This record gives sequence, C-alpha cells and structure tokens, in this order.
Amino acid sequence: MATAALAAAGEGAAPLPFADCAMMIPTQLGMIASITVIFGFNVSKSIITALLSSTIGSGGATVLGKTVVSNILKLIPGAGSILGGAISAGTAGVITAALGEAYIGVMELVFKGDMSLDDLSTSKGREAMSKLFKKKLKESE
Repeated sequence: MATAALAAAGEGAAPLPFADCAMMIPTQLGMIASITVIFGFNVSKSIITALLSSTIGSGGATVLGKTVVSNILKLIPGAGSILGGAISAGTAGVITAALGEAYIGVMELVFKGDMSLDDLSTSKGREAMSKLFKKKLKESE
C-alpha cells in the first residue's frame, strides 16, 4: 500500500493538468488487486472498479476541491506548476493510502465473515467502503 501511495504522489506531481487522475486509476486498481490477493480472495476487476469509483465519489468536496485547485494551478507556468504539483502529489498520496486502508478494512470484514464477497457489488459493500474511506481521510487531515 505504501508503494502505491508513493507512486500516486509521484503521478500527482505530474506537471500536466488533470493528467494525474488518469495515471492514478491503474495504480489504485493494482493496489486493490494486490490487497485482494494477499487476503486470498478472487474479486473481479469490474467489481473493484465500481467499488473504487463509488468510494472516491463519496470522498467529499474536500478531495474534489484540492484536486481541482491543484490542477488549475498547474496551468500557471513556473511557480503554479510547482505549487499545483505539490498539492496534487500530497492529495493523491493521501487518497490512495486512505483507499488502501479502507479496502483492507473491508477485506477484514469479509475474512471474519461479517460480510461476503458478493456484498462488494451491493450497496452494503459500497457503504462499508465509503464509510471506512471517509474515516481514513479524516484521520489523515
């Protein structure tokens, strides 16, 4: 998870506005897939993708605001690119780490039998993931 968060931070620092979003998605998918394998489960890529997109969407205005502001700053040559890249790198790292920690929490629920793998594709799984993600984001503030 630390490797994925570091990679996402590097991708967030990319000087091209909004390019970091496209680069982070495969990193985050890879992290989630790796966590799934560590727990010994088999979850389809489509379920993981849906879970990630609904979780990030529920992340709130703070994450969205930081992402938009940092990418707008990247449009300003020189100092704007550096400042925007720094903000974007930090935000990308925090989001990726929070996603990983939240997903580990969900996998623990499945491992303990409190939730089933089938629940990941239902509102129960999405709500559990979103709740844990928001909690982890708050802890990182």
